[in-house]
Amino acid sequence: MNGICSLLRVRRRIIWNILRTVRQHSRLKMLSIAVLGGAIWVGLYIFPYCGFQWVVQLLHEGSISDMLISLFFFLLTVMLVFSNAVIAYTALFRSEEARFLRCSPLSPGTVFLYKLGESLAFSSWAFFLLGVPIMLAYGVHKAAPWYYYVAIFVLFSSFILIPACLGALIALGVSAFLRRWMRRALTRAAIVLALAALVIGPFYARGKEPQGNIFAATKLLRRVSFTQSVYWPSAWVSRGLAICAGSPGPEDLRDGLYYLGLLASNSLLLCLVGYAFANRAYSGAWDSVQSASSRRGLKPFGLGLTRRGPASPMFTLLVKDLKTFVRDPVQWVQCAVLFGLLGLYILNLRNLRYPSEQPMWRSLTTFLNLGSICLVLATLTTRFVFPMFSLEGQRFWVLGLIPMNRRCVLWSKFAFSFGASLIITEILMVMSDFMLGEPLGLTLLHVFTVAMISLGLSGMAVGLSALYPSLRETSPAKIVSGFGGTLNLILSLLYVLVVVTVEAAPVYLWVTGAISYRGMLLGLGGATGLLIVLTAVAFALPMWLGSRALAKMEF
Repeated sequence: MNGICSLLRVRRRIIWNILRTVRQHSRLKMLSIAVLGGAIWVGLYIFPYCGFQWVVQLLHEGSISDMLISLFFFLLTVMLVFSNAVIAYTALFRSEEARFLRCSPLSPGTVFLYKLGESLAFSSWAFFLLGVPIMLAYGVHKAAPWYYYVAIFVLFSSFILIPACLGALIALGVSAFLRRWMRRALTRAAIVLALAALVIGPFYARGKEPQGNIFAATKLLRRVSFTQSVYWPSAWVSRGLAICAGSPGPEDLRDGLYYLGLLASNSLLLCLVGYAFANRAYSGAWDSVQSASSRRGLKPFGLGLTRRGPASPMFTLLVKDLKTFVRDPVQWVQCAVLFGLLGLYILNLRNLRYPSEQPMWRSLTTFLNLGSICLVLATLTTRFVFPMFSLEGQRFWVLGLIPMNRRCVLWSKFAFSFGASLIITEILMVMSDFMLGEPLGLTLLHVFTVAMISLGLSGMAVGLSALYPSLRETSPAKIVSGFGGTLNLILSLLYVLVVVTVEAAPVYLWVTGAISYRGMLLGLGGATGLLIVLTAVAFALPMWLGSRALAKMEF
């Protein structure tokens, strides 16, 4: 107990020193972050609130909103388990602090609990940032009493510890019991299954007839009613919030306290299990991970990227970034999971979507898919592209020996980001329009939009990474959590939301009969012009500022 208290005191002092350095930033920067973050919060409140109201008015069933909240928490649990597993693996086995703690007299269980808190903080801050506005919208929609808003934070705090513990236990268990060849075999099997789903999925979906009535939405939600099972922690938190939002009586409040007790007791139990398991397995897992050879890192993918003759510095740096990305499963596995889930959703559009014969539903679904693909891309460019420049901080002396301009480092990372994001997002967008039967004109517009957004997001992430580097930091999660990463995430989300909203507005007005077909074409022309201008600013301005900062930087 004394060991964990000592570590927490050290962490508290580190956090305090970081907060003191915030004063060194200009007030304009802090004001920009506050205003942009507030705009994101307002948007995350307005859209869910309007969605709750619209679903209830359309389906005339108030329980649908409760089912949506249950589904939201179930999906969030899965994502948090995976995110915590990845972050906990890095924190337990790959960080410099973990190497130092292994040499200290602290028990492995104490180190595990300390790193569990670190992974919890880095993986769940976005959950609070993005989830709280949605829960506020749900409370206003339900006309919840005042204590519902207190219950949000109490239930959230008890809930997020469960997926954090599960993710850390998975990371520790895989490292302790699975040999390297087993992990490679599982990775290959997952890739084969994903490719098979992408090949077979369209033919399977093509044979299904779409639902012809509006109650297909209700049927769809009934099919995912398993998320409300009493065995899921997501059901406990959603039921607790639903009880508090419904003006409960004394018996209902007792049920709400019961679900709170379930969350808290299971969280503490998992912490105890993790502590005991780490005392037995952490040392062996550490030795296994540290002694594993990395010579076969590229063979599973068959990347023999060679070039006869002298290669240009740009090509060399691009190959280096690609090999670094492939050799790190922490990065490419997260990208594969997120884009894989989007791909599976798109392949099942003909089974799960609303009636496609109605233009309004088809247009709404298409632009929601466009927004989803671009928002996932904005998240991934912030998470993986933004830290790439800062991670070169310890190796810039090697790059300095290459006879090239410094700006080649920046442009090589942009080329890597833009090329990878363009290929994946274009495939998903074309699949979505094909499944929905969109006309060729709108499909080409969406393809052009995705290309422009990929260009803007890549330029923004790479340029801001050079403008706000963290060259002494070795953890990508900590780099993203800094000022530059937060600014990049907020600007990326705003850029995507503005572009998708402006493009969707003319089509929606035409479908609903508010404007003529010619008015829609004029509106799409104006939206395309605005897209080009915004993309030029999002790409050129950060890259120019980043190039200037890199030219003046001393190493």
